[in-house]
Amino acid sequence: MFLSFKNLFFLTILLIISGCASIGSPSGGDIDKTSPKLISIFPTSHINIDDRQSIKLIFNERINPLSLKSYIRIEPSIDIYINGKNNEIKISPVDIWPNNFKIFISRNISDYHGNSLNSPIELLYSKSDFIDSKKINGQLFNIDNSKIYEVALINKNYSIISKTESDNLGNFSFTGIEDIDSLFILAIEGSIKNDFKNSIRTHKYGLSNRDLNYDLNPIYISEPVFKAKINNIVFLNDYYGKINLSDGNSIPLILNHSKFYNEIYNDNFLYIKYDFKDSLLIDFNYKNTIEEYNINSSIAFSKGIQDTLSPYIMDNFFSNDSLFFKFSEPISLNHNTEIFSFINKDSIKTNIRYKYISPDLIFINADNDKEINVNCLGISDLNYNNLCDTVLVVPKANVDLDNNVKAFGTVNGNINYEGNEILIAEIVNTSNNDFIRKNITDNQFSFENLVPGEYKIWVYENTNNVSSNYFSGILEPKIIKSAKFGIYPSNLTVRGNWVNTITINLK
Repeated sequence: MFLSFKNLFFLTILLIISGCASIGSPSGGDIDKTSPKLISIFPTSHINIDDRQSIKLIFNERINPLSLKSYIRIEPSIDIYINGKNNEIKISPVDIWPNNFKIFISRNISDYHGNSLNSPIELLYSKSDFIDSKKINGQLFNIDNSKIYEVALINKNYSIISKTESDNLGNFSFTGIEDIDSLFILAIEGSIKNDFKNSIRTHKYGLSNRDLNYDLNPIYISEPVFKAKINNIVFLNDYYGKINLSDGNSIPLILNHSKFYNEIYNDNFLYIKYDFKDSLLIDFNYKNTIEEYNINSSIAFSKGIQDTLSPYIMDNFFSNDSLFFKFSEPISLNHNTEIFSFINKDSIKTNIRYKYISPDLIFINADNDKEINVNCLGISDLNYNNLCDTVLVVPKANVDLDNNVKAFGTVNGNINYEGNEILIAEIVNTSNNDFIRKNITDNQFSFENLVPGEYKIWVYENTNNVSSNYFSGILEPKIIKSAKFGIYPSNLTVRGNWVNTITINLK
């Protein structure tokens, strides 16, 4: 059968169209969730490299060429050509290769389905016949496996010597580093910029807790150590306001009130004497989890704020057989008035002694089986607005009548530790993140009366001068290493009426 010229023309066009289909990921089938893998490198030898040798990397699948230039770099830094096509990446120097160099490829390199590398790629090369292949090995703990962490070797002059990334399990290594004396490790969730000192204020981070070595460099990733600033100050009246900070907290502020000016009840209130003639200078010490620092600011503030709102009781609660009243703002108690009382079994009114704990918190000496009468006219805010016009009656405290005895568990532990620091053990309930901390003596600890469930347990050196939190290290005004730590390698199941005994290594 012969085709006419017309039919032959249309058949030729159809074949051309089908042969020119764009290259893309095949449709249908299971979704690709596997990471690309490097399967071969050319040239195979990493020594005696020619000045302008092109280095070709071949993967097991096609690599997305977007942003290749952002995720491939050379140490020491030089300009390079990068050409990505299908499953190949070709790297060449713009000029010539250094005598010794390292090619670093970030985990951010991905296939067309967005699957990034499980591990970064580091390739050492030399134009001579020798490569120093020693590795500095380490591991990041407390990481989010969905995130990428950059890790850098830093010297005491805050210069970056080398950068790498951890793999998806937190393992990392540095190659081609000849002198490790006086270096330390900085890890950041995300990327490490050249000006990295402030990064620990905004990113989760980890710092070395020991002198750098080749085999054991554990790094604990901690929350940022944020330094708060003043957002604004909101005054309720001429005597009381709140300083709102950028970390979400507020510091109550009392001005010129004779009752409180000479009495510092706790660190949560700031007291200032002010003449209303100049700017109000706010200057106080504040702290995050590991360090104390100063916050200061000047604001314009003039007298005359109208305040007609009455204070109110936010909460009343028993703690250690004592009754506390928490008010909505600082309050003034009239000592010439009977304020707190109860009716005894003989129907006689009995006054109750009270004491300030802080300007907005009062302790009264009362049992939890009595109704408490509160004389509102004896309680006012700092602008003399009374609590109310009558008498409040606070009912008896609610008593838990559930006599069911819960079965609790216990965790006992031993610690292998040869250092000289005091240790803290922390156990964390994974269902609600509630935690208990204990100081450790004789390298042993015991957590009793634990609600059954899954727990994480770790220990760390108590080198924090501000709180009992883990000391995660700081970069300025000078570099201070973090505390050493040890983590029990898996979650622990606590059962009722059951004792778990574990051992934690802290090296």
